Amino acid sequence: MFWIIFCTCAFLFGVLFGFLIYYVRLNRHPSGILRVDRSFPDEPLTMFLELAQKGVSDLDKKRVITFKIIFDSYLKPDGDDKK
Repeated sequence: MFWIIFCTCAFLFGVLFGFLIYYVRLNRHPSGILRVDRSFPDEPLTMFLELAQKGVSDLDKKRVITFKIIFDSYLKPDGDDKK
């Protein structure tokens, strides 16, 4: 019984440790920012990609590319049309 509990705990520890390393490695250095504009709800979302300072040359070297995603309304619709 001891070995079953020990092996289960070791397996869970390994899985959690692996997820932690994977999360830290991918999220520490994102390749840029993906901005999603939700200014006009009746139109499709508009996306803008801002690459990091290293630019496109850095993307060729990576197997996995991550972006920080920001949802915001950048353009405010005019409220003058409503009466």
